[in-house]
Amino acid sequence: MEKINIEKVDSVKLYKIRKMLEELSQKSGRGTELISVYIPKGKQLHEIISTLQQEQGTADNIKSDLTRSHVVDSLGKVIQRLKLLKKTPERGLVMFCGALPPEGGGALGSEVVKVWEIDPPKDLKQYLYR
Repeated sequence: MEKINIEKVDSVKLYKIRKMLEELSQKSGRGTELISVYIPKGKQLHEIISTLQQEQGTADNIKSDLTRSHVVDSLGKVIQRLKLLKKTPERGLVMFCGALPPEGGGALGSEVVKVWEIDPPKDLKQYLYR
């Protein structure tokens, strides 16, 4: 009889992902300063990095100095994180990045660029959308 391997979903990992998604749903930035990058499994990282670098060049045309700075910085942070990886994770990768005001709020220009990464477990949809 053949042995069947069943991959158990790590409940701690799912809990952390749910908490991160709840936290992210509460975040809001000014205008179009927040970016999302969805990398499917099997996609070459160098292709993603070159696409993001092209986007960075396009972002140089944004009229508002502050928005331009935030978008370019966010894209740069995502590119730097991707360069640390040797290959695309087995199930893909999701990254969110953007300039957000400090926790208690703050003046214009006091935003901090933050990055969130999600390495989805197998069949993430069925656990998140119950």
